[in-house]
Amino acid sequence: MFPSDTGMTLRLSRVIVAVVAGAAFHEAVAKEAADGPYLQSGPDGAFYARCIPAATGGRGTTEIYRVKDGGDERVDRYEWYCKHGVVLGWSPIVGKVAVMAIHPQFSNSEDKQVELGFWLGGKLLKTWTIDELKRLGAEEAFGKPGGRMAAFQVLGCQQIPGSNEYVFVIQVSKEKKLSFDILTGDIHSIESPDNPSISLRDANANVKPNPLQTTSSLPYEVVLDAEGVVFEKVEVANINLTVRDLGVRKMIAPDLFWGLTMVWDGKAYQRDPKYVGNWNGPWEILPRTAWKAVCSPTEYLLPKEVLSPGRHTIALRDAFAESNTLTIFIEPKK
Repeated sequence: MFPSDTGMTLRLSRVIVAVVAGAAFHEAVAKEAADGPYLQSGPDGAFYARCIPAATGGRGTTEIYRVKDGGDERVDRYEWYCKHGVVLGWSPIVGKVAVMAIHPQFSNSEDKQVELGFWLGGKLLKTWTIDELKRLGAEEAFGKPGGRMAAFQVLGCQQIPGSNEYVFVIQVSKEKKLSFDILTGDIHSIESPDNPSISLRDANANVKPNPLQTTSSLPYEVVLDAEGVVFEKVEVANINLTVRDLGVRKMIAPDLFWGLTMVWDGKAYQRDPKYVGNWNGPWEILPRTAWKAVCSPTEYLLPKEVLSPGRHTIALRDAFAESNTLTIFIEPKK
């Protein structure tokens, strides 16, 4: 069921979050306020962060949930709490939720005080300090608690036009933006009047970027079937899948395929990275067409102990679609 705590409230980030890229620049200086639990919505409302401060001592927790009928599913857990807010992003390439934390750690030293922290799928990617952001154009500001901090405005998570890549974007001055790759936490591009970012805008006026893949703007279905019901071993249990593009925009086939998670007996498992990277099929799925592919449970990070003989259920899903469920039997020959 939907998790709750006494005093749980929906709260805006302590930094100013712009809803459009052209919004006026303001310093993102945290105001002094008591720590409190809050929820932060993620991409298209499909995910949210549940942020709880520590009751006595400790670091608190931040948990990422996927919204589902019949009860939300926790996908990641972090042993820290960020009172100044978090921003969520979804990567269809790896099928994981990215997190950017704002002012997560204070220090008396500019080269140690962390201003931005980036996490993906439960793991820390990279942090950026005041000193590092100042070198990239941010100004130093002062506020409570913590004293000095970098001044910037959070613009959110944005899609790179014409791709399934995403970046977290902040504005460090009236005319300068920094974009961070959600898969690495590294700088993706720096945009200013003297250095326009080709990555964040159309390089060709005749090329229309793919819209954000959401259930409202780019709906699709994933349908599973298998030629057999009983398999001698899991290695030969190949599953046929069909992606039905019901929208008006094309989709990038490998990004969608690699981003699918396998649900085996009700538990989700990510795709094995060694089966990501080589692609010999069509690159795009055109609007109102169907694309077929084949996958195997061996391509996902299923531990050996769950591949025991007997009855099993299989489904595939990502942030915005979930397939039907297949039942198969693994029955070794005697």
